[in-house]
Amino acid sequence: MEENNKQKKLLKWSFPEYVKYKRNISWFVFVFVFIFICLIFSIKTNNFLFPIIIIMVALIILNSHKKEPLEMNFFIMEKGIKLNKKFYNYSEINNFSIVYDPPETKNLYFEIDNVLKTVLIIPFADNISPLNIRDILLKYLEENLNKEGLSASEEFGRLMKL
Repeated sequence: MEENNKQKKLLKWSFPEYVKYKRNISWFVFVFVFIFICLIFSIKTNNFLFPIIIIMVALIILNSHKKEPLEMNFFIMEKGIKLNKKFYNYSEINNFSIVYDPPETKNLYFEIDNVLKTVLIIPFADNISPLNIRDILLKYLEENLNKEGLSASEEFGRLMKL
């Protein structure tokens, strides 16, 4: 870990842990009705795990609504990338992608080489040029040019303000 602190930082920016959407009272009414319908459905179908999952998700959404997102620090370094205190060597990363369609979408994606095929999503700061990042990362990683736009889960989250 000491070696990571001695590396040259090529770029650095910060971003919120998650997007905190403005939700009005109609959004909460819609969600409450949806949860109620799901709970009734799960009782009628004798599915007792589903309501537990629904209630857990509702509590997580409510909790995230009440608190402010943490500030995340992201670094592009000579030997890898660093997200807060977690360092990823370039050898641990399969590729990167850039999806840039401002103002809605300005993301940098890293496919981490592990069993779960984790994807790190790093939103761009307003003062960061995606072309500059691309030029830097191409020295160390392969670019995935097949990624276009947001995934279905990202679109759903944005649409539902989750």
